[in-house]
Amino acid sequence: HRCILETEIGYRLKQDICELPDLGNLHEFLEPIPMLEFADVGYDDLASMGPLDLTAGNSAAACYLPGDRTGEVELNQVSVSLSRGGEIINNGQGSDAFGDQQVAVSWLIEQVLAAGYEIKAGHYLMTGALGRPAPLKPGEYVADYGDFGRIEFIVN
Repeated sequence: HRCILETEIGYRLKQDICELPDLGNLHEFLEPIPMLEFADVGYDDLASMGPLDLTAGNSAAACYLPGDRTGEVELNQVSVSLSRGGEIINNGQGSDAFGDQQVAVSWLIEQVLAAGYEIKAGHYLMTGALGRPAPLKPGEYVADYGDFGRIEFIVN
């Protein structure tokens, strides 16, 4: 309908999480990776959409595209640029999500567990958009995370 694209930092779970781990031990549970989220609220009138509508629409989640990490980096310092057809359409920083990736992923784990959901090995978590969402249009896309990784794809 109105799909938008968000550059994010995702986390692939290495093992099940049953309670919030100590912040200093998150690396034992999580593998950070470049990730893209494709979101679609599916509403014609966004001004009249409320929190219940967003919840009913699965928080606009449509799908995601995980990338491969190519290097070790300080996650809050990750800079990402998103381009379509060679033109940069978005820039973001790892610290755009909650101001700190560790705080963001900890908060997310706490919320998921508090809601009664399981977090299992192999699941993915995403901490939030880096930069602004961009409308998804046909073209060749590159999400360049520098030393952290790169995701390339085509929309027809």
